[in-house]
Amino acid sequence: MEFWKLGCDYWGKGRFVFYDLIKAESIVICKECDVQVGDAVAITFGYNVNAIAIIINQWQPVTNLPHLESLFHKYEIEYKSWVYVANCKFIELPINERFNYHVSQGISKIQNKSVIERIQRIISEYESNTVFVNKAIEMYQPYINLLRSTHNLILTGAPGTGKTYLARQIADAMGAEVGFVQFHPSYDYTDFVEGLRPIQDDNGNVGFERKDGVFKAFCKKAVSFPKNDTIDNFNETWDKLVDTLNENNYIDVPFLSNKSKSFRVELNEYGTGLANRTYPNDTYEQGGWISGQSKFFSKDQLYNIYRGLSGVPSGGHDNYRRAIVEEMKKSLGLKIYKEGSSETKSDKNFVFIIDEINRGEISKIFGELFFSIDPGYRGEKGRVQTQYQNIVEDGDIFKKGFFVPENVYIIGTMNDIDRSVESMDFAFRRRFAFKEIKADENVGMLDKLDQKDEAINRMKKLNAAIEKVDGLSSAYHIGASYFLKLNDYKGDFDKLWEYHLEGLLREYLRGTQNVDNEIEKLKTAYNDESDHNNGQPQQAN
Repeated sequence: MEFWKLGCDYWGKGRFVFYDLIKAESIVICKECDVQVGDAVAITFGYNVNAIAIIINQWQPVTNLPHLESLFHKYEIEYKSWVYVANCKFIELPINERFNYHVSQGISKIQNKSVIERIQRIISEYESNTVFVNKAIEMYQPYINLLRSTHNLILTGAPGTGKTYLARQIADAMGAEVGFVQFHPSYDYTDFVEGLRPIQDDNGNVGFERKDGVFKAFCKKAVSFPKNDTIDNFNETWDKLVDTLNENNYIDVPFLSNKSKSFRVELNEYGTGLANRTYPNDTYEQGGWISGQSKFFSKDQLYNIYRGLSGVPSGGHDNYRRAIVEEMKKSLGLKIYKEGSSETKSDKNFVFIIDEINRGEISKIFGELFFSIDPGYRGEKGRVQTQYQNIVEDGDIFKKGFFVPENVYIIGTMNDIDRSVESMDFAFRRRFAFKEIKADENVGMLDKLDQKDEAINRMKKLNAAIEKVDGLSSAYHIGASYFLKLNDYKGDFDKLWEYHLEGLLREYLRGTQNVDNEIEKLKTAYNDESDHNNGQPQQAN
């Protein structure tokens, strides 16, 4: 098996999404190439590998396939007899399996060893269970239904029951884009919502700038996600522009007022945007620009121009930004922007996972978002004025106030026995649905463990013994994720006990009497494998 990459962005009149055709027809289309039956092709959209196609029959000219020819005619896709088609097994990757892969356009052989190994793993997992996606949706449907009805869900339970794993699986089964953060005692509002952050420009000047926190940025992405009738391919075109500048160092952009003259654009020093620099004697020398005489254009500023807004509130240097956007249209395939109708909504789900949600100081982190995360106030009716509202830039989606879009769902995880659970006030609790995840409910994470059956047996025996200890209960069960550590110890259950389980259990029993005796009972239960010997005790050697 050889490994290839095929870019499937846009082709034909109206910039037809070629990826959709590949997916719908389970085919691979390219010019003459050396791809053989059995080879794997990484199908990219933009710079993301969204699918793996395994070639299952010989190539043939597209002119031999009338139904494809009609599609090519419909979308005015240029083709001749040298355009070849092969059927494939099309494996569309779950969101959390997609990965970034920057390579040239067209079809090319993959040389990167780590990318090849990743593709091999994906194919192996798929072929071991070709219906894993449908099974996942069926398995997680009760959680999906609960999340859709409440918008906010907290998965609780004993340590190691796979709550974070389950949250990711729920999001994946929904086909959602995922955001993730883990709370801790030092986490605050400026990290989560927005705050002032130090910045340094290309000229070495240091100042402060309002920056979106991780949750606000995620919500902005959700509310900006193209509606079903929106035309907006700025992100993909921006990636192409960056790729071009990485390869060629600069491009010359004609002025709109006088196209016989142009200005030079490069990537800025920090890789966060574009720069127009001044060089001694107007002679370009990479890295040799005059400090303090550069103009800076960020991606957000250019996106504002693309949507018909001012790049910055003052409008300064917007003539340069408009020229760059026009060059992106001319040379890189940037479409003319069209906003979707107000009646149309995106059907894309966004799930934001907050791991160990109880470990942060909730009121300090969420602030006025207590109101807008309420399921009854999702969308613009839940708009709130944030603490930094007066300096939110013109053109910002949340200029009039911040709100949590209706297609954003929040999943939090927390351990029942953590002392920090007590700090969660009732105002926060009533905005979330709570679902307990028991130790024996989420053992699917052990499917790839060679000792799965034995691990489950030991876990059940140990948890039954834990419930017999005075002061302990099912909240102190040992979850399946602890047993994944067996992979680190080549299946050695003794090392798992010594390095992970015993210490945790001693922490449970701290301050109680006869700790050593109780630990010995728990260890005996953990090591009891009578179920693997038809109920008979093991014989001594």
